[in-house]
Amino acid sequence: MAPTPHDERGDEQDDFSASTNLFRTDNPITIRAADGETPIVTRPVPVNFRYDQNNVEIVNSSYLLIKGLRFKGGETGNAISMNSGNTDSVAIRRNHIHHTGLLASAAGTTEGEGLYVGCNNAACVASIT
Repeated sequence: MAPTPHDERGDEQDDFSASTNLFRTDNPITIRAADGETPIVTRPVPVNFRYDQNNVEIVNSSYLLIKGLRFKGGETGNAISMNSGNTDSVAIRRNHIHHTGLLASAAGTTEGEGLYVGCNNAACVASIT
């Protein structure tokens, strides 16, 4: 079973899914911080420091805007991943991505990608607006 995402206060956050033809470039699905809030999108740090999930996985999506959020941690450094299906007209603006890919200090690795966009060998296509 995958871990349940939590917000900074420890409140569990459910998965989000939207499917409609009402969204377009000038009217995207918008995921943003509430006015006056600074949420952190993260996953709890596993005991073995081996994250098995990204913080956000965007799959087969169109007309999406993510803005004003903070992302911390994530599977092998991917706070936001768009490598599981085609994405079109996705905008990621004014976010802060940090502390990705940090494993146990004994492992000596601190690299992280933050964003992972596209698939190997053009198995999927991503366009960002």
